[in-house]
Amino acid sequence: MSVNDLSPDAPTEITHDARIHLREIFYEDRSKRYVILKEKNARPPRGRKRVRLSCVSDATSPIPHHKDTRASNART
Repeated sequence: MSVNDLSPDAPTEITHDARIHLREIFYEDRSKRYVILKEKNARPPRGRKRVRLSCVSDATSPIPHHKDTRASNART
């Protein structure tokens, strides 16, 4: 059943919480391919790293300027 097969009055059986878990595979030619994993073999998603923002504002600057603290740790 596809979304196009559903009439407006038909009950929807599509779950919005469904997730597809993919494993990234690198081949010798350095191309990337993905394999769909079963739910029990999938790792939980990693949380996003927190980023601290500093706000620099004064009376002459109506727009706050945000600075990413990781930018100061740039590699040389």
